[in-house]
Amino acid sequence: AAAAREAAALAAKEAALAEAAASPALEDDAQDESRPKSGRKRKKHSEAAATKVAKVATSPVAEVEEPEQKKGRKRKQSKEAAGWNEGPDATKVDGQSAGSPQPKKKKQDKPPRDSVCFRYLKGACRFDDCKFEHVNPRKLTLEEQAKVLDELPLRKFDPELAEVIQKLNISKCKDFHERGGCRRPRGKCHFWHLTDAFVARWAGFPLWCEVCARPMTSQDQYDEHLKSQAHKQRAAASSSWSGWSPD
Repeated sequence: AAAAREAAALAAKEAALAEAAASPALEDDAQDESRPKSGRKRKKHSEAAATKVAKVATSPVAEVEEPEQKKGRKRKQSKEAAGWNEGPDATKVDGQSAGSPQPKKKKQDKPPRDSVCFRYLKGACRFDDCKFEHVNPRKLTLEEQAKVLDELPLRKFDPELAEVIQKLNISKCKDFHERGGCRRPRGKCHFWHLTDAFVARWAGFPLWCEVCARPMTSQDQYDEHLKSQAHKQRAAASSSWSGWSPD
């Protein structure tokens, strides 16, 4: 009986010790339950952050640097798309450096108003970027008209262009033909200076008297002029002058 009592006492002692050992964990659980929910959430977030830090700390270096490499590739692709080459000089594809200022595009010099396109005058110019001015013949300024008359003798005779010029009804220069000379400089007079048969042809005079320096429009007019007294006197004077000798 005494031995049974001792065994029962020993069992009760062990049970008390086991209960005492389990009581701190129960107290911690009771404390967690007594904490507000916001505190529990903060605890869970801190534990998750600690876990993430631990994973990063144990991960290889290549895995950590991979996002930076991706960012670098994206930056390089964006620069290439914009036309830049990677390198020490950081030059653009077209050869211009990154730091140098972009040169201003020069405006194409427009031709002066007196540089008229002769092909356009007769409706034959097909160039949209023609370096000569495209002007309607009826809208020529006096300066442009003077330039056209000055340049015509330098061109090969063109019947189509001559017809356009003749429709402008340009008069002969009275100063040049009646008063002994034009006071305007060359290329500045907007009237005809009929100096020879070629210029007269441009002006619409197919016939020309070399002796009298006179243009004519028809054969009948030319024949009548040859019979005139004025022409005969001029012809005689020119023939005598050409046969003159110092002896």
